[in-house]
Amino acid sequence: MNDPVIIPRNVVARMPKALRIELGVESGRAEEVVAVTVPSGDAAEAARMMRLLTSSLTPEQKGVRSEERTQTLLAAMSDLHRPSNPEADLEMDNALLRKQYLERHRTLTSEQIRQASGLKTRNPSEPASRWKRQGKIFGVPVGRADRYPAFQFNEGRPRPEIGRVLAALPASMSPWQIAFWFASGNGWIANDAAPQDALDDMAGMLAAAADLATGDLG
Repeated sequence: MNDPVIIPRNVVARMPKALRIELGVESGRAEEVVAVTVPSGDAAEAARMMRLLTSSLTPEQKGVRSEERTQTLLAAMSDLHRPSNPEADLEMDNALLRKQYLERHRTLTSEQIRQASGLKTRNPSEPASRWKRQGKIFGVPVGRADRYPAFQFNEGRPRPEIGRVLAALPASMSPWQIAFWFASGNGWIANDAAPQDALDDMAGMLAAAADLATGDLG
C-alpha cells in the first residue's frame, strides 16, 4: 500500500457525480478525500483498516473540523504496515478498546483537574502530574497528553483509596492495563462489581489487586 494522499476539495468538486456518490461525498459540501493505491487483492483489507482508523478517532477528535480529522487519519495511515499484519491487527484492536473506554468513562484533562482542585499553579499540568508521580492517581496516554479517569477524584482531590490500590497492583502494569482493570468486573468484589464502582470495598479491591500481583500479566 502506497502512502495515502489527500485529494483537495476543488478536485473532489470536479469529480463526476456518480464517483462522488460512490465516495460518499455529499452534494454541495466541500469535502476532501484521502486516497491510497493498493494491489487489487489487498483492496478489501485496506478498506477495512481505513474504516477502523476512522472509528478509532477519539471523541475529542470527532469534534474538530474536517481538516484536522483528515490530517489525523493521514498521519495514522502513513504509519501502517501492509494489510494482514497480525501485529498491526493487534495494535488496531487495542486502539479500538481504548476508544471504547474513552467513550464510556469520563476522563479529565490536567487543566480540568487544576481548576477543580482550586490550586494556583503556573504549570497547567500540575497538580495532576505531581499526583501521578506520587502514585496517588494514574492517567492514560491519549495523543500527547494524559487523561485521568474521573472516578479517582472527590471534590477536586485524589481519593485516598486509589493510591492504596495502585500501590498493591503489579508495578509492571501499563496505565491502560490499570484503567481496564478498574473498569472490569472482579470476582473478589461483591456482585462482581468493577473496582471503580466499589471504592468503599477496600478489602475486596486490595484482595483483587493482591491476587493479580501473584499472577502473570503476560
